[in-house]
Amino acid sequence: MRAAAAVLLGAFCLALPTTSPATTHTVDWSGGGDYFTIQAGIDAAASGDTVLVAPGTYTGLANRDLTFAGKDVVLLADSERNPVVIDCEDSGRGFDFSNGEGPGAVVDGFDIVHGAGSEGGGILCVGASPTIRNCSISASWAHAGGGVNCEQSSFATFEDCVITECWSEYLGGGFRAAYDSSPELTGVVFFQNESYYGGGMVTGEGCDPTLIDCVFDANIAAWGAGLRVEGGEPNVETTLFMRNQALDMGGGVSTGLGGWPTFSFCTFFGNTAESAGGGCDNSTFATFQNCTFVRNSAPFGGGLYVRGPMGRAELLNCIIAYCQDGQGVYCTASGGIPTITRSCIFGNAGGDSLCGVHYENLSVDPLFCGLPLGNVTLDGASPCLPGNNAWGELIGARGYGCGETGIATITTWGVIKSLYR
Repeated sequence: MRAAAAVLLGAFCLALPTTSPATTHTVDWSGGGDYFTIQAGIDAAASGDTVLVAPGTYTGLANRDLTFAGKDVVLLADSERNPVVIDCEDSGRGFDFSNGEGPGAVVDGFDIVHGAGSEGGGILCVGASPTIRNCSISASWAHAGGGVNCEQSSFATFEDCVITECWSEYLGGGFRAAYDSSPELTGVVFFQNESYYGGGMVTGEGCDPTLIDCVFDANIAAWGAGLRVEGGEPNVETTLFMRNQALDMGGGVSTGLGGWPTFSFCTFFGNTAESAGGGCDNSTFATFQNCTFVRNSAPFGGGLYVRGPMGRAELLNCIIAYCQDGQGVYCTASGGIPTITRSCIFGNAGGDSLCGVHYENLSVDPLFCGLPLGNVTLDGASPCLPGNNAWGELIGARGYGCGETGIATITTWGVIKSLYR
């Protein structure tokens, strides 16, 4: 019996599937690796493998329009020593994820430059959900999504990336989310991107992206220089909108008729619009909780412009202060009515609020720690701190912080990388 059992056990063990160990493939343009080109390294890899790319600038057909062919491969830049640059030479995009790739398809540490495509100049995700980490996408362009385009139920993840100086003719200079796509962006910086709608980013119908700890700085658009919400239910948390410039409406944010965005603990600082809505132009059901609007400007609604019959902004525990042009809150005659509760509206150039429904609000100096330097944290005596108001609640996006530095002045690519990479 024991001998028979041993024979059966041995046969069972032989029948078990074997798992090959993960392999690391190396790519070096100068000849020091397994392969000369990035696509050759990806093609040789199986799911679970890593492709390690040596420092240098990679150009040519096998180093752009890169595809993972549906595999869960980790493409890792050996950028500890020097940058790893994918230069698309305005002849294609960096990556094309169109084969159902999931989160296990990873791109980590690359600088993608001079990308071009009809959609997604730097990266295109169609029905795919890769993970993009520690990457920069710059000087790229497309008809839609100059830097990145995610569409057709893409749930891509972007972490600690910088998208800068990208351009789109129409939608999303830096990033476009479209057709039921809901990417997750954490720690992504949008700097000096440009488009007609959404200089930094645009989100479309059925799209519910999540943005956490992001920065929209110095982007330009006609509508929504920082972010344009065309539809869906974006959730935006602890994000900074600063120095964005709208040539028409919505310096920081512009919302369309189909969107239901939520903004929590966000800061809108120094955004401008030539027509209306320096901080935000709102024509939909938008919620702002614990947000701070400071030094924004527009002829109508330096802080917030509420327009149209669907304009139903709700503000809770927010600060709208020191607009340099226009009212703190302005509503059009066509019926937009915001609800403002337990907020502080003070010191705006065109008056504090000419419209809306107000409940238990303050009209006193919020006492920022260092407004001239962009420090919008609160002094210990601020009425917006929980211990200094009747509701015991924090008003605005930032708590006590005197002694902290202000919002950084960002002027060069090198400064961006040192601050955010």
